[in-house]
Formats: sequence, structure tokens, C-alpha cells
Amino acid sequence: MPVLPSPVVLFGFMSTWFNASFEFIGEPSLNMIIAPEQKIRVSTIIWMVQYRGIEDLLFDITLWYRFFSSEHQFGDFAGLGLGLMNNDVMFFLGEKDKSSYEVNKYSAYVTIDLSFLRITGGYIFNGKEIFDNSIKNDIDKGFYISTQLAWRF
Repeated sequence: MPVLPSPVVLFGFMSTWFNASFEFIGEPSLNMIIAPEQKIRVSTIIWMVQYRGIEDLLFDITLWYRFFSSEHQFGDFAGLGLGLMNNDVMFFLGEKDKSSYEVNKYSAYVTIDLSFLRITGGYIFNGKEIFDNSIKNDIDKGFYISTQLAWRF
């Protein structure tokens, strides 16, 4: 089995008004936060898994209102966000024929973040089913809700 070198690129910048990091370990991703120490801030992540066109540029942009500042006794643990994202889910259907199935969707959402609990609700639009890198059909629009809970064991 041949061994191929893979580039590893890590870059980070932090200030009181702008944080940014770029990682290229497997797939390139760019993280940015405007006004990271303020109650109102903007967070962005942009990444790409594969490139077939500009629609493969995945992103998540959120305008946040944090309830507490980082200097508060509770810390910066709770907030409300309004966002827009382009995301996809892909998996391979078999090992022999290497066929793949992918769902790509855009969505606008609102999220409540309590650090240990995050509830997100939104509206999906412009969704596409992609089978073996060709668009099969458009997916209907609709609402969704997502819940994430983190607990230390």
C-alpha cells in the first residue's frame, strides 16, 4: 500500500474584535467570529468536502445574542442565534460499485444555546438529492427541529 504525503495547514488569529482559524487536515475549513467578546456577535464556518461547483461550498453563518458576557459570574454560556446554512449528508451505498447518495440543503434557522442544551428550529429550502454526483430530484421545502444535549459522564 503506497503512502502519500498529505498537507497539514493550521492557521489562527485572535484579537478582541476578530477571531479566525483555517485548518486543512482532511477537508479545508475556515472559522471566523466577529466581536467574539461582545454580547452581539457573528460566527461563520465555511468548509468543503468535495468540489463539483460553487454549490459544494458549505457554510453556516449565525448572528448571535449572548445573554451574559464572558466577565459575568455565569460566563458566556447562553445565547440566541439566527442563522443561514448550506449543509449536506453523504454516504456510500456499497463497497463494490462505489455509488453514493447525498442530500444537500439550504436552511434558515433559529437556535437557543445553553451550552449543555441546544435547540434549533428552521426552514429547509432548495434541497437536492444527489445520486452518484448527478442531481436526482429536488426535495420539498419544510420545517425541522433539532435537539442536542451534552452531558459529562
